[in-house]
Amino acid sequence: MERGLGILHRSLHHRIDLLCGLDPRVPCWLVNEGRYEEAKRSLRYLRGSDSTNIDAHVEVLKMSRKSVLVERNAVLSDLLEPTVWKPFVILVLFHFLQTGTGFYGLMYYTVDFFDDLRTSFDPLTVTIFLSVARLVMSCVFGTYCATRLNRKVVTALSSGLSGVSLLGAAAYEHVFTSLDADERLHTWIPIGCILTNVLVCTITVQPLPWLMTRELFPLPVRGIMCGLTYFIGTVLVFLSVKYFMSVMGLFGIPGALSFFSASSFLVCLFGIFVLPDTNNKNRSEIERNFTKAKPRVEEQPLIGKGIGNVMPTLLV
Repeated sequence: MERGLGILHRSLHHRIDLLCGLDPRVPCWLVNEGRYEEAKRSLRYLRGSDSTNIDAHVEVLKMSRKSVLVERNAVLSDLLEPTVWKPFVILVLFHFLQTGTGFYGLMYYTVDFFDDLRTSFDPLTVTIFLSVARLVMSCVFGTYCATRLNRKVVTALSSGLSGVSLLGAAAYEHVFTSLDADERLHTWIPIGCILTNVLVCTITVQPLPWLMTRELFPLPVRGIMCGLTYFIGTVLVFLSVKYFMSVMGLFGIPGALSFFSASSFLVCLFGIFVLPDTNNKNRSEIERNFTKAKPRVEEQPLIGKGIGNVMPTLLV
């Protein structure tokens, strides 16, 4: 039985290969390879009796190929523009600092992490409360902050508060690390600090790198650059979750929380000095952040210049 099925499978496989070999090449591919006569023969074969306007069809394919090459070269040249590579570097750095705060690791290992804190609270109950609170924060406050407030301000405030809360949890764990759960005082402190950290990160630090990606890139390269940025961000999230427990084991809970706190303060500085504000900004205002500074009007010698020469200077 098995032998018969094997013979049948091989015979079908060879017949499919034979049919594929008899099938003509695709005309578009032949034109891209410069094999125009073969493209004409392929079109005649595919059309059958309706073989009119073959030459015109091939000419259309040639023109389409040239336009694609021109667009491809234009996109490659656009990638070197400061309005493309600068936001790319900023967003990758934002994703890197965001994963350094330990947010995604805490979300993935929530129950295990709260269990390691050795508090009097049930880890599963705390996790359920945290999930509900995150949902409310992201739907209400997160939407408001992401659409109405200055991106630099909310990033700096939320990451700064996150760093303070993580530092408080690290200090508590450092003081009571040698004590058992029933010997610790005020075990609600680390729980409250971690909950505060997660909730304020949910408002801005977690969603903003993903939301701002489509806002910063120019339209001609938005597709390829958004895809590349999302890919790098996803890889960083995977690595942060993958090695979260390794970091906890290497530094211990106080050391790991201190590391996450330092990363949060770096995000705060990043939001103040590096991150551009895109809220209620049009395309030209956003791109102006990545080009040369706008010159003062009094420094521009307007005598002898036409208006066509003045306008590009004032829009830099």
